[in-house]
Amino acid sequence: MRRRSVLAMLGSVTTGGCLRLRTNENDSASPDTGTASTTATETATETDSPAGAQRLTLSQRWAADFGVDFILSDDGHFYFNDYNRVARAIPGDGILWQDEITYEGSEVNLGADAIARGDDLVVFGFWSEFQSVDRPGAHFAGYDVTTGEQRWTFTVPVAAENDSLNLPKGAGIVGDIAVVGINEQDQYSVYGLDRQTGEQVWSKETQGGINSLETHDSGIYLDTFGGGVTVLDPATGSVIEQDEPLPGVGQIHVDSAFATANEELRAYQLTADGVEWSTSGVPDASTVVVDNSLVVIGTRNGDVQAFARATGEKRWDTRIEGTVWQIELSPSHVWVADRETGLTAYGRQDGQNVHRSTKPVSRGDIAIISQSILLGNDTARLYNIQSA
Repeated sequence: MRRRSVLAMLGSVTTGGCLRLRTNENDSASPDTGTASTTATETATETDSPAGAQRLTLSQRWAADFGVDFILSDDGHFYFNDYNRVARAIPGDGILWQDEITYEGSEVNLGADAIARGDDLVVFGFWSEFQSVDRPGAHFAGYDVTTGEQRWTFTVPVAAENDSLNLPKGAGIVGDIAVVGINEQDQYSVYGLDRQTGEQVWSKETQGGINSLETHDSGIYLDTFGGGVTVLDPATGSVIEQDEPLPGVGQIHVDSAFATANEELRAYQLTADGVEWSTSGVPDASTVVVDNSLVVIGTRNGDVQAFARATGEKRWDTRIEGTVWQIELSPSHVWVADRETGLTAYGRQDGQNVHRSTKPVSRGDIAIISQSILLGNDTARLYNIQSA
């Protein structure tokens, strides 16, 4: 199947195993600031593990005295934003560097789901509430990956006559271009910035709004509200393709795309080596996460279902109490965070519940590297994952 026919059937797409599509909400953490600190070991409270299952515990390794809004895990490192804060961390040593985000006329900067990392640059997105600052809008900052030195900032303030928000919606790095997306009052804008200087190279403005912005090998993929999937040339911002998708959410992984729509989960080929199948009776998802062997979906009603990546065969299904907020996959387990009560882990092969704890995740992000899990909220906490 050619890429054009794939795009015509897809809903929202994301790229890379560490990126997840979320519901269209923006959440802020409390304005804690400071540096990481080592804390005493803390064992998670667990319930509902079945007899015979190998239960897991979480022992706290370190905590920061500031929080997490969104996390990108890449190449053994965590990159995350928070209220007026950016940071890079690793599981063993904690915070490697951090910086306080400030902009002229804006003292309130809330972390956005717009983080991207290249070879030498990491980009963080922020937004400001209209009522709280003189020049509210979307802000982006580019940092040297190794040193944490801020290279540049890019700001798109709300027009003086508007009383709405400019909300960052996605970021990516392709070659020499850093790409950032913004939903404005009645249109969306995409900007191509020089990766080294942050200077604007091109821009594209269109009516509607961005549902997701992701970069892939061949271009910039935009899924827009009512406008279908648009593929942009990273060098110029010109439109390469534009197609009408089915409603739904999904993820691109390696050579295939996976999406739910109309109570069906479908896999589409992106290359000749990709997989193609469909499975019916699947609830429409709010979250889709894929790795080399599993496709896992979560819903606002608490459904969690796992499918074989190669065939679409259902492996298992279960439910949590509350709305699925985040799903993360580790080599042995599927981790699910809900917005109401905490964190649950299931065995990848059989879906057995092996961990349940009331960690203060709330609407913060979660991310896993090896046997460590970083939980967001008002305080960033790193836990080692251990067998009981």
